[in-house]
Amino acid sequence: MQNSDLTLTKALFKTALSDYNAAKLLWEKGFYPQCIFYLEQAFEKASKSIIAHFSVNLKKCPQEKIEKELKKSFGHNNKYSAYTVVMELLEADKWKKQQSGKWNEKQANVAFAFAEGHKKTKQNYKIEQYCNMVDYYYSKYNQFMAHPKLRHPANAILALNWALSSCFEDMENRARYPLSEHGYLNLDKLNQEKNKDCYKLLLIMVRDYINRTPDLINVANEQLPPYYNRQR
Repeated sequence: MQNSDLTLTKALFKTALSDYNAAKLLWEKGFYPQCIFYLEQAFEKASKSIIAHFSVNLKKCPQEKIEKELKKSFGHNNKYSAYTVVMELLEADKWKKQQSGKWNEKQANVAFAFAEGHKKTKQNYKIEQYCNMVDYYYSKYNQFMAHPKLRHPANAILALNWALSSCFEDMENRARYPLSEHGYLNLDKLNQEKNKDCYKLLLIMVRDYINRTPDLINVANEQLPPYYNRQR
C-alpha cells in the first residue's frame, strides 16, 4: 500500500493483521472457537480495507463518510462486504474488457448472477458439519487457484471472498454466543482437538486473503483510475 494518505485503509489492514496473528496464537494454544472468531474479524477488516481504498482513493469519497458507512451499513455482515468487493471488481473488469474489445456478455451475466445469488443464499448447517463445509470450500479454492491464469490478485480475492464469506456466516455468533437454549454447546463442539487441522485451513485462506489485499490495491492503483475518473 503505497499511498501515505490512506489512513482508514491502513488502519483496517493493520487491524486485520493483528486479528490474524491473534487467531494464529489461539489456534496454537487450542482455543479453537476464539480462533474462528478472530479469523472472521481479520477477514472482515481486510475486506473493509479494500472497500475503503476503492471508495476513498479511487472514487474520492470523503474518508469520514466511508468510515461511518462501513460501521452502519456493513457492520459484521461479511456476505455484504464480500458482495461489495466482488461487484467493484466485476464492474471494473467489465469496463476494462469493453475498452479492449474482450467483453463477453454471456460469461459476465453468469458472474454477476452468481454474486447476487451468493449474497442472498444462507448456509444451513449443524455445527457438527462445520469442518465438512470448510473442507469443501478450501478444496474449491485450491482447484480454482490451480489454474495459472486465475492467480491474478483480483481472481484470488474473488475466490476467497466466496469461500470465506460462506465459512464465516453466523460464526461470529456460533463461536462466541448462544443462538438457542443450548447454544453454548457450540463451543464444546467446535473446541475439539480433532478439528485442529480443519481450522488450519481457515488460517491458510485468511492468510492468503490478507497477503493478496495489498497486491490487489496496487494493481487497482495502476489500472483502475481511468475507470473511476470517467464516472466523475
